[in-house]
Amino acid sequence: MSKFPSLANVLEWAKEANEPTDSIKNLEKVPARLGMIDADLGSLSASLVDYERIVVGKGYTLVGSPKDVDANGRRMDSRIRALLRRFWANFDGSCTASRGCRRRTPSSVPPPQRRLRP
Repeated sequence: MSKFPSLANVLEWAKEANEPTDSIKNLEKVPARLGMIDADLGSLSASLVDYERIVVGKGYTLVGSPKDVDANGRRMDSRIRALLRRFWANFDGSCTASRGCRRRTPSSVPPPQRRLRP
């Protein structure tokens, strides 16, 4: 990995770390949203600030479904932001696919109960 990682490095890490499929698919759509080819993913910085400045809000209609383009685009951006945060939290290389990277609720903790309306 180079001195400062690119979105291609994030994609490689996400596949290795078994990150959610939706996040990976959304990250793969970033070049298309910007009118670039897939190989250009390596030219985009993995910085959250650069992502917000360069990608967020652009190209939703190019890759989104026609039902609710804006909502789907915001959801894509949210998933990629979360993926970038997890990447930077594990940037030191301590995260591998065998150890798992995402915080998971211990199985001893019961799931929250839903309240029923009276």
